[in-house]
Amino acid sequence: MTKKEFYDFREEENTRQVNLFLLVQSALKSWKLILLAGVILGCLFGGYKILSIHSKKDAMIEEYDTYAAKRDAYKKSIQEYKQTVADLQSRIDRRIEYVQNSPRMQLNATNAPTAICEIKISNVEKGTLKAEDFTMIKTAIYNEILFGDSLSPLAEQYGLSIVDLREMIGAKIPSVGSAIRIIVHNDTLESAEALREDLLKVIDSKHKDFAKAFGDYKFEVFNRSTGYAIDSDVVSYQDKQNEALSKLQTQAYTAQNQSTQLVKPTAVQQYSKKYMLKSGIKMGVIGLIGGCVLALAAVMFLMIQKGVIFHAEEIDGEYGLRKLADFSAGSKDNKNTIDYIIARLENYVGDRRDLKIGVTGLAGEARLQSLAADLGKAAGAFGNSLRFVCLPDLMTNAASLRSLRDVDGVILAEEIGKSEYMKIRQEIALIADSEREILGTVYY
Repeated sequence: MTKKEFYDFREEENTRQVNLFLLVQSALKSWKLILLAGVILGCLFGGYKILSIHSKKDAMIEEYDTYAAKRDAYKKSIQEYKQTVADLQSRIDRRIEYVQNSPRMQLNATNAPTAICEIKISNVEKGTLKAEDFTMIKTAIYNEILFGDSLSPLAEQYGLSIVDLREMIGAKIPSVGSAIRIIVHNDTLESAEALREDLLKVIDSKHKDFAKAFGDYKFEVFNRSTGYAIDSDVVSYQDKQNEALSKLQTQAYTAQNQSTQLVKPTAVQQYSKKYMLKSGIKMGVIGLIGGCVLALAAVMFLMIQKGVIFHAEEIDGEYGLRKLADFSAGSKDNKNTIDYIIARLENYVGDRRDLKIGVTGLAGEARLQSLAADLGKAAGAFGNSLRFVCLPDLMTNAASLRSLRDVDGVILAEEIGKSEYMKIRQEIALIADSEREILGTVYY
């Protein structure tokens, strides 16, 4: 046997090793059947999908409406959280900027350069101011320090904004007595003391306005002191600002975390004729592909189970037969191939005349008759005395078997992918029993 890569035949085990490529190639010759199976399964799958979707129309519409409501609520919540986080982040940024740039926040509250003094408000000689008048004057001075416009020139003098300047100064009105305590902070003791004195000048410049409103009074400054001191008010203020910043950051983190914990509703398909048709087409394509694959696999399985041949060398290689022609390769010039077969036979038989050659095999009676007729016609055209007769169904037809003894040689015609390997072997054995020579093989 030659060319073992196609089949390794072991007679004792009755097994063959199939070349997968040749198996698929032979199975694809039944492409019409395979395609038909794919189309049928595709139509079934597509139709089932369309009917399935249509039967769920009301449920799909209701389910999608529920989903749409949940989706809108989810989007609204996400948007609200985003807006909340954005607002909080904006407040945090402003707060951080304030903490980083505010003079009051930059003070070392436990060791701040501080200039202190007290202002005493009292009656002038023969004055008639009462206790409530003193209270109103002190309140007016206090409000002027914290809210009045008279500090603007002083802020420009020190290169500060009015807001930053007011953070550097403070005023306290004791609940008892007529004094006002002034507290001034700055970078150094000298600058704190200078700012205190300039502030006193501004307060003193409002004397006439306050006297006109409340009555004349005596303005006295005493208990001036300058040094490093702990300002509990500044400590408390800084702690409150830092605490407020921390709270804002916590709120922003909480809002962000809550937004990430929102569960997005699972999307559901909205019912529509377009979706139904599209799904049906998709399922139909899947069915088409699946049907073709299944049909191809089934054809391959049947071919293996049946034991058909997949290549000419399976027979020719085992028995040393000569291959006269292989129409399975897709030869388009049939006449030239027939002529070539006659030429090969002429070379083989040599000077022998009036030879009668039987055409037999498993290729089918119609092909056997056609081949015999074509060979006979070609032999006549070349003036050859070779005659060809059809011997169909040699394994079961008694007439063909009897006619086998009347021929001088046999041409074996087989069909790739259909002729069964074991039956061909039996055919060859029957021809050998009749002591007739196999002149060659022809494949379809």
